[in-house]
Amino acid sequence: MDAGYQHQYRIGRRAHLGSTERYRGDEAHARSERLGRIIYFLRFRSPSEYATADDMKLCKELAEKLQAKGQWTEIIPI
Repeated sequence: MDAGYQHQYRIGRRAHLGSTERYRGDEAHARSERLGRIIYFLRFRSPSEYATADDMKLCKELAEKLQAKGQWTEIIPI
């Protein structure tokens, strides 16, 4: 998934400013970065220093679901 986002980002960076490909590339880059922040949270059980409010909301939901399954033992971050 991340490789696809990064490929789209590389294509978009080569496109002209204001083009649809450039916009798609920027969106793909943002998704790739968010995916990295979510993976960081799952791996280290704490949010990345660059986590946004939306990232924190998603991380909290993931932690609650994992805790309900008995796969998360740490305290859920606020």
